[in-house]
Amino acid sequence: MELDTGVLADTGIPWVTYSGDGTFRVLDLDEVTELWREADQALPWIRIRFSCDTCAAQAVNNYILPGPMTADRRMSFACDYLTTTGWVCSTTGDYCPDHRPWVAQIETEDDPEDL
Repeated sequence: MELDTGVLADTGIPWVTYSGDGTFRVLDLDEVTELWREADQALPWIRIRFSCDTCAAQAVNNYILPGPMTADRRMSFACDYLTTTGWVCSTTGDYCPDHRPWVAQIETEDDPEDL
């Protein structure tokens, strides 16, 4: 998995990495390039796109993986990051911050002042 900085520089798609202390960090292309130069081998990465099941909003990120992962683990890794940005990823669907299931429920309940 080689990093083609000439192509990726124009995409505007964020790079996300795991900091190792339970947090994620969004990197700019210069930081990604530096990580690549410092590594003894190509860093494993993947681009994953999520779409909100309610409005089709999308979250697209490049993820620098902490090591080899199965497809299920890569999706879980990406979901772990997205939840820090307000998204909900579950077996029932993926929802952007504006359409999380509990937000939709609150917005549809009757206003107590109207009763």
